[in-house]
Amino acid sequence: GDFSARVRHQRRDQLGELADSFNLMAASVERLIEESKERQRLENELEIARQVQHELFPRYTPQLSTLELVGVCQPARVVSGDYYDYALLAPGKLVLAIGDISGKGISAALLMATIQAALRSQLYAARTRGQTSSLSTAQLVARLNHQLCETTSMEKYASLFCAFYDEAERKLTYTNAGHLPPVVLRPDGLQQLDVGGPVVGLFSDAPYAEASVRLEPGNLFTAF
Repeated sequence: GDFSARVRHQRRDQLGELADSFNLMAASVERLIEESKERQRLENELEIARQVQHELFPRYTPQLSTLELVGVCQPARVVSGDYYDYALLAPGKLVLAIGDISGKGISAALLMATIQAALRSQLYAARTRGQTSSLSTAQLVARLNHQLCETTSMEKYASLFCAFYDEAERKLTYTNAGHLPPVVLRPDGLQQLDVGGPVVGLFSDAPYAEASVRLEPGNLFTAF
């Protein structure tokens, strides 16, 4: 079982060639064992990263009388740059976000965690200052974009859709920062939600706009 052992010889016949072959085989097996250990270590770290990322997704679904909310993420790899979040900003007022981070794997997952932390910290600050009623999605996305531009490299960016839902008015106010347009399916057709601006993390002074739609009973809102 000791694959570091080598056959020492000075022969130049077939037994010498056999000894050389054995030494090459032992070195290959020794290298494969080390690679297997390293791969196992990386897999263990990825599993830890997967568990940490799973904890970042919403742990509970806010209950609203006019909106049934469902969210799910199925990463193609152990960890991913897929992001969604939702929470109650105030009674009857919901904030939701969905995004897609550039790249794959650990680096994308780290940026996903950064975006979630930045978004939630802004919402927490607005709530503690009593400014939730005046906070707009365009303002929120613009601040997030500026923060990402200052703290990440140019090749790191994300598409992002951020929205506020007011239960009393059944109104969804949103900003779409380069994300695939969510849709509202109504009996009379389909409405794409594409008002906003470019992806976040590339242009620090990029302008963002917002728009509002009314969700009627029976409408289906889908972000993906």
